[in-house]
Amino acid sequence: MYNADMFDFSGSNLNAESVSFREELIRHYAKEHNTIFFCNHSAGKDSQAMYHTIKRLVRPDQIVVVHANLGRVEHEGVIEHIEATVDGLPVNVVQNKVKDFIGMVLLRGMFPSPQYRQCTSDLKTGPLDVFIRRVMKERGAKVAFNCIGLRAEESRQRAMKNPLWINKRLTLKPNKKGVVARTVFDWMPIFSLKTNEVFDTIYNAGQTPHPAYGERGEKYSRLSCRFCIMGCKQDIAHGAQTYPDHYAQIIALENVTGHTMFCRKVKGETVPYSLAEKAGIAPDLNAVRMHEAALIAERETLIAQKAERDEEKALARQARAADSAKRANRKRDGLTADMFG
Repeated sequence: MYNADMFDFSGSNLNAESVSFREELIRHYAKEHNTIFFCNHSAGKDSQAMYHTIKRLVRPDQIVVVHANLGRVEHEGVIEHIEATVDGLPVNVVQNKVKDFIGMVLLRGMFPSPQYRQCTSDLKTGPLDVFIRRVMKERGAKVAFNCIGLRAEESRQRAMKNPLWINKRLTLKPNKKGVVARTVFDWMPIFSLKTNEVFDTIYNAGQTPHPAYGERGEKYSRLSCRFCIMGCKQDIAHGAQTYPDHYAQIIALENVTGHTMFCRKVKGETVPYSLAEKAGIAPDLNAVRMHEAALIAERETLIAQKAERDEEKALARQARAADSAKRANRKRDGLTADMFG
């Protein structure tokens, strides 16, 4: 099966019928023993509510819980919270092998932005795609669902997304016989839920959200990085109070890269907007200076490591090209021998 159009339920015009229809499709695929449902879990409220929605529709042995670790910028107790709320299922942790968020910013020389979310592509999507391919191969699964806790209420851009769609990165093209060896769908199980419904889902399951939220988001409104490029002023200010040393570290990262974490519009012009300006809280300047020195040294190490990797890749390309040329020469010599032999 390779038909994306049949899953085109307009995310901008949600209704109970479309949600019900999607869930019936999920139940249909769940009847296949080898279908896998990858629950991408950040320990956030949406992930937690999503897990319970998935659990209601499919068998526990079909659910694979996976967390993309972001490194030093993660909240405390993330893994522990996931483990405590997934009914004893194993929690698989994936991570970019060469950089975390801070390393990514040091190498790039700038922070990601809402328009260019390199943190998502490099630190989440990439490692998760590798994990999904590997697990599907190990289990001999031909169909899987990549479950994501996005909701239409979060933003106008997200509201326009499709909550059930074929993942073209992970789905293979049909072979000559028309058989698709691997089909992966992106599914957003709680796409239609409002924030209060998300918290209700958690509490109705007899659980509580991650402590960073408070009871219903009066502390942090979202659980991603401690200081997220998408964070509101409340989140940033609360983070500065909760994680003062990490606050100093991210300010030092701004200073070392010469790039602020945020921007804002002033009289129609986009201008830099620093983390300290948004938080409205003065950092420990001694801590900032200490982190600056450490980050400068780390950047030098990362650049040297990247140069080594680039050289290894270049040598590998040269070796492949030489091998290909040898094979072409042998084939040509064989044809010549046939002609004059």
